[in-house]
Amino acid sequence: QHTLRDERLVTKQRFETNCPEVLDLLRAAVAANTEVSYKARGDTPIDALIVQKEELRGAGGQAARFRRFLNLALAKRGLGSFIKADSLVQRLASVAGIISAGVLHIKDAGKIGTMWCSKGTQVAKLGNYFYPALCRYLGCDQMKLLKPNSDHNTRMAGNHTQWTLVESRAMQWSHSTGGDHLSKIGCEAVLLHSVREGHCTGLPDNFELSDYIASYDPAKYFKPALPQKALAHMYVHLNKRSPESAWRDFADLSEFIVRFPHRFLTPVGRFMVPLLILTRDNAHGVSTLATRYCAIVFAKLHGLYYLNVISEEAGQSRRLAHEGVCGAASRGLTGLSFDLPINAPDQADEATTRWAEDDLQAQVVSKFPVTYKTGDAEDGLVSGEVPRSTLLVSGFVWLSSAQGAALLEAFQKGRASTFFSTAQLPAMEGFEYPGGLQAFFTECWTMLNTTGVMGCTKACEHQFEYKFNPSNPLCVPPEPELEEGLASFEDFLSLNTVEGKRASDWTKGDGFLAQPLPSKRRELKYCDLVERLERGGATAVDEWYPKLMLDDLLRRQPMLLRLFTDNHHSLPEMHRGKPLRGALCSLLCVTELALHAELAERVAKEEYKTLYEEMKTRQEEDGTIGYVSAIVERLIGKPADARHGWPNITHLKETIKALPGKVKIPTSAKRAVLIQLIALTWRDLPESERPRGRANTPAVPRAPPPRRQMEQELIKGADAPAVDASALAAAHAANDEVAAAIAATPSPLSDAVTDAEEAEEAEAEEATLRAEAEAAEALVETALAVVTDTCQICQRRVDVQRLRWDATRWSNVCKDDSACVPLADTGRKRARRQEGSYAQLAGKSK
Repeated sequence: QHTLRDERLVTKQRFETNCPEVLDLLRAAVAANTEVSYKARGDTPIDALIVQKEELRGAGGQAARFRRFLNLALAKRGLGSFIKADSLVQRLASVAGIISAGVLHIKDAGKIGTMWCSKGTQVAKLGNYFYPALCRYLGCDQMKLLKPNSDHNTRMAGNHTQWTLVESRAMQWSHSTGGDHLSKIGCEAVLLHSVREGHCTGLPDNFELSDYIASYDPAKYFKPALPQKALAHMYVHLNKRSPESAWRDFADLSEFIVRFPHRFLTPVGRFMVPLLILTRDNAHGVSTLATRYCAIVFAKLHGLYYLNVISEEAGQSRRLAHEGVCGAASRGLTGLSFDLPINAPDQADEATTRWAEDDLQAQVVSKFPVTYKTGDAEDGLVSGEVPRSTLLVSGFVWLSSAQGAALLEAFQKGRASTFFSTAQLPAMEGFEYPGGLQAFFTECWTMLNTTGVMGCTKACEHQFEYKFNPSNPLCVPPEPELEEGLASFEDFLSLNTVEGKRASDWTKGDGFLAQPLPSKRRELKYCDLVERLERGGATAVDEWYPKLMLDDLLRRQPMLLRLFTDNHHSLPEMHRGKPLRGALCSLLCVTELALHAELAERVAKEEYKTLYEEMKTRQEEDGTIGYVSAIVERLIGKPADARHGWPNITHLKETIKALPGKVKIPTSAKRAVLIQLIALTWRDLPESERPRGRANTPAVPRAPPPRRQMEQELIKGADAPAVDASALAAAHAANDEVAAAIAATPSPLSDAVTDAEEAEEAEAEEATLRAEAEAAEALVETALAVVTDTCQICQRRVDVQRLRWDATRWSNVCKDDSACVPLADTGRKRARRQEGSYAQLAGKSK
């Protein structure tokens, strides 16, 4: 073994030449201790061992955390402490080809709802294709964050240094010189899709929509608007000031319309198009309340007749066209040099840092336009600008992300009046609306929550629609000159076809875009437009969404997952004499690969639930909870009136924030996960770096009840010895009479306050249950990984206490040999040849 204590011991020597066994040992230890990747997805320019950033959590700086990780990897192999100095970490990791990065894991297998969501997007595109004179199709998404990074070897002049932009999730050893203190760059891509005659998928040859919908006239709604070329634009945000949110995205869309108004005008009358279709990624899709509310504000602000916001299935939005705009900007910006008037942001004050960030933002914008030739772009370029540089004609100013979140919270709790009277909203002097800004936002909230005959919205899993309802006075009416075209579009939405084209099962739609329906003519496919026009469009909300159908099926048949695992992660063709796999694929309209991938993911969630329960039990038995409770009490104090179950999640998160260094709090983590994270982080901290904390915090005094208060006043009086039971009884009776009189007095606000309090308590309880359910469904793998590991024989992730070290395999294996079944014996993977080679076989054949 080689023990490297100081860099001076290896001065003028090359590790590759003099200590090759050290590098091999280090690479083997890292490869066996973490899930690493070689040149993962082409993000790294070299063949390197990628240690995921989640593995480097804990206290201390980057060098200390990297050294701790490497020593832990070697300690698990029985080698003890190997690297003694932080100064060696950078050189060792660089020579051994070990880097840290945030590797994006994307499963190649399609999701179970991919085809369903794709068909919904395709139908929406057809609406834009047939009505280009009235409709526009937009896509928006933020590209990967770009982080400013400086080079120590760059020649500095005065107070200037050269900076480059690199992807924040693919960082090598940091030379940022405080670059973490500068804001990351978030570029929001907005793409206006093109419309060209004949360039549309999902239509048969010589198809004419007028053969099915009598009100459709291509000479009015199709040909006058052609050709429409694509338009790509980007808004360069400072992510620290304006992070990605629904409020920021819709503000960019409003500014995009005002920035390029000629692209959103109708051929006749020169009005703004009344129909708009928008595609967003699933992470900020239609499932959030902020997106739906902002869509209503956007539609009311621009006077839209119909707005459709669509999101693809999780992990599938990378196939959308606007992702190409992000790729073009990434190629044009990554690695470029920027000269900033600052070389140490971590030592600069706030004013200097903001000045440098503004300068960086301006220099990034100056690099536009960049080349973009896909998608029939208007000029083959992507333009860019600083957001909010173009004011809206109406004078409206979109709220920030924090202000928007506070507004929605006030609406949910019934405190909107208090919010508008206390919040510091942006000045909108030119925005004139009857009733003011409060009336505008309140009407949008009312429109979002109105149902029945006055409803104007339809919310689905991956789609949110707004459509003008003449019965609702809050909806903005369309221009009279556009009513004829809008009536034809209504026939397209309702699939109101002519006589003779309807099949026997024809049903009228619900006035909104028809949802995907399984085809009767093609196996494992959804209806195309021709079949849908003939069959009709009425379906319940998400009636044929396969993910919800599978959820309902597993609730009624829980043995399906056990049957899947017992059959080596596949469903049998027949079960109890009846077809199973084929029937289930036909019912859900999915392929076998997608069905098995979805079931495997659900089985993995069940396994993590089991591991989580085991972790909770182990913490109760080995005293981890008491150990962490003492740490929490030392750092943030313990209330004198702490109840059973202390510390709760709030106290645990405050404790994590009080720990030195960068300790990342897992998203939606439950209590046991946070306890385990605190215990492991505190264990790795040296005694000299552990904070002392503060004293216990006293309990918050509570006001005694009125009856008890009167008793204390009588007892503390001057004639306290003369107080008898009659005096106390008289005081109680007087108090009861006053309370009865107060209760009998009618109050116009009592019922409203009681209802609001009950609604708030019910909402808080529901939010708590929902958060616990989401945390149980999506347990934090990064926190569980510290107490689990993978057996190299059966490839199952199990508790570390059930594993033992196998020196022959140089990895962990299960202690119970009878329960450890090799992966090759399950039929899922071909067994590797233990002896001989193909070269020897070729020699024998000769």
